[in-house]
Amino acid sequence: MRQFIKQHRRNLIAADAANLDLRDESQDFVFSHLLINNLPFEKGKSVIDESIRILVVGGEARFGFVMISHAHLLKEYIEESFGDYIAVELKVKGDSEFTSWSRPKEYEKYVLLKIKKHKKI
Repeated sequence: MRQFIKQHRRNLIAADAANLDLRDESQDFVFSHLLINNLPFEKGKSVIDESIRILVVGGEARFGFVMISHAHLLKEYIEESFGDYIAVELKVKGDSEFTSWSRPKEYEKYVLLKIKKHKKI
């Protein structure tokens, strides 16, 4: 992650992810690593909505999770709310780096929620 930040610092934005000061359909790519699973569910939905708002058609957003159940609920929300405009995919990756902590079993995998905007909303 440090290498990514060093390489792309000029393109990174630190802001409230649910209320970005960016124009509609102005971004090609949105990335969030472990943010949404640390927010209340309603705030996570707001972050998803805002990410979709700023994506250009053909743009992509990726959200990393360790809470599989949270990711599944957000996937369902996206499909119900934006189904005609968005392709959404949920991928469960291998063991996460967090398995050494004492935590519930659902935290043992890294989950990637991938959104592709294919129509203007």
